[in-house]
Amino acid sequence: MTPCPAGSFGIANPKNIDFKSSCAYCGRGMYSTQEQPANERECKDCEPGSVCLKGCSSKTPIDIDTQKGYQCPPGHYCPKGSYEEL
Repeated sequence: MTPCPAGSFGIANPKNIDFKSSCAYCGRGMYSTQEQPANERECKDCEPGSVCLKGCSSKTPIDIDTQKGYQCPPGHYCPKGSYEEL
């Protein structure tokens, strides 16, 4: 059994053979990490002060290219679960 990569979650498909049939990306404003237990099939809300894009791999991302998210820019408001700055 191979866990889904960070930024995704398991969809509990008994006929899984690849990423597309066994995992799905976390939605906007949510994240998952590789540290999650293998049986945890949920993404969590991004932390306040962070912006999480689809497939985010950190609760407090700092790099849009590697983590699919970034810190809330100065002068903006980013509550828990943000996918864009306000």
